[in-house]
Amino acid sequence: MKILILLFNFLLAIRVAAYIPEPIPGTQMNCGEQDGYKSWSYCITKVPSSKSLDVIYHFHGRNGAATWWNDKSYHTGKVHQEWLKQNREIPTVISISFGKLWMLTKTGHKKGMIEFFTNTVLPNVEAKLGFKPKSRKLFGISMGAVNASFASLHYPALFKGAAILCSPLPTVTHHDSFSKLYDYFRTSSVSFKRTGFKYYFSWKFFKTREIWDLNSPVEVLKNKTFKRLPKFYISCGKKDEWDCMEGSKAFADSLKGLGHKVHWNPREGGHCDLDYPSLAKFLIE
Repeated sequence: MKILILLFNFLLAIRVAAYIPEPIPGTQMNCGEQDGYKSWSYCITKVPSSKSLDVIYHFHGRNGAATWWNDKSYHTGKVHQEWLKQNREIPTVISISFGKLWMLTKTGHKKGMIEFFTNTVLPNVEAKLGFKPKSRKLFGISMGAVNASFASLHYPALFKGAAILCSPLPTVTHHDSFSKLYDYFRTSSVSFKRTGFKYYFSWKFFKTREIWDLNSPVEVLKNKTFKRLPKFYISCGKKDEWDCMEGSKAFADSLKGLGHKVHWNPREGGHCDLDYPSLAKFLIE
């Protein structure tokens, strides 16, 4: 397994040409970076004519960047087009990034990434808005959806809703036995390469079983009592190449079992096959 981990470290280190989004017409985007204990970047995208005081936090997918919300041809641009079609006041979007691969995990020592996000990043970036947010929602896609699920459960009072889109929520970890890992590979639709990446992902972000239990949405819902939770919109394609279906459905079923409100939207396609009209409506309600 050590050889597998070294291999994925090498693959991740290979530079990929940076993708440059094409801005959504009619928007203004202000971006910046913050260095220090943990470096992070942000982009604030708004429509100057909009009267909305609502804010959406956007968490990008693997290899992405804070600039990725403001892209007219990407999923986010299609959501924006739906807002225009539905004649909605368009919210301000705050995109946050800690690099190409990151997780807002809780460690149990109040010094995890999720605490840094809520205690440092969130107030810092909201001070740049010029208004106090009326409400906050989360929009996470792929890797970002895993982060959105963590944030929504660790700090539910901060967010009115959370869109968890094509989230490859792990259902096995590197703490599991070889036979369990092999059974997962044998019975799932994930390729050997993606199975290896999921193993690497677990090793990198969930160093102990305790950290896994503190963050896995299904485990959190099982072990913690909530006074309230955000509304959830959870979606996954039935042909998803990262096998998001099992983990996403388990999360949705756990929420429903506890009586919490969830819009579960399984799709027929592959990774990040989205229903833009219903997603746009959820984000703006």
